[in-house]
Amino acid sequence: MLAGGTIIIVAILHIAHPRIGLPRLLEYLMFQLPLLDPRPLVFTISGIGLIIGVLLAWNGLLSTRAAYLAGMAMMVIYLVGYVGWHLTGHGGFWPYIERHHHGGNPVVLIYNHLMADNWELVTKALELLSLGLLAIAYHERFSTSEELS
Repeated sequence: MLAGGTIIIVAILHIAHPRIGLPRLLEYLMFQLPLLDPRPLVFTISGIGLIIGVLLAWNGLLSTRAAYLAGMAMMVIYLVGYVGWHLTGHGGFWPYIERHHHGGNPVVLIYNHLMADNWELVTKALELLSLGLLAIAYHERFSTSEELS
């Protein structure tokens, strides 16, 4: 239950992010701009997907095992994506984004980015918390029953 709540908060933070969530996606759509930055679309769709997943699991329409595994996978994707985005020059792998490398130690780079943006810090902390809660819940629910069979 706690994991589901943190997942919902993570989803809302991704959808509501003013620069790279639904508000920016709506700007792209309203002004018919090309989607040069994939994050508004990805954050909006993934956030909605997280909410739908929690609701499906809550109502018994998605197995708990599948929900835990999907939630853990999504948190890992968010965390790895965040690190990858910054280590590749803020999305420099994307054809329309100019690379912006800071150089230096990658750990220090990620730390500095997190300290410079409270939204990112809170979001990443909640993603880690969600991942941990899901992993604990999964282990408690499924590892003991599998050991007994």
